[in-house]
Amino acid sequence: MATPHILIADDHSIVRLGISLIIQKQYPKAIIRQTDNYQGVLDMVAKEDFHLIVLDIKMPNGSFQKTLNFIKKKRCETKVLVFSTLEEELYAAKYLKAGADGFLQRQVSEESVRTELEKMIRKTGYTNS
Repeated sequence: MATPHILIADDHSIVRLGISLIIQKQYPKAIIRQTDNYQGVLDMVAKEDFHLIVLDIKMPNGSFQKTLNFIKKKRCETKVLVFSTLEEELYAAKYLKAGADGFLQRQVSEESVRTELEKMIRKTGYTNS
């Protein structure tokens, strides 16, 4: 993929908007898709190849683990960054063990979000050059 292709899956529109703005600053040509529920993730992953999926833990129309398993089976190269209100120190290991590639607590700074997004994108082999 010539430009980063990213899916933001969160049931809060303000979160999707905020992450989209951060991504657009870093990767102006990024292709960004959004959904507010797990079924939307499944539908999009079935049709499109993503570098990165920013995934909320609690959304309607499905379950986190089933969705994560589908992503990893269908698109094994896609990286999944969990973006949650849960405390990273207490919950990150659980979600990483479940198959996520990264975990980020929502209450972190914009700089931390940018750094983690960059780290996840680099793991896909994409370079911003």
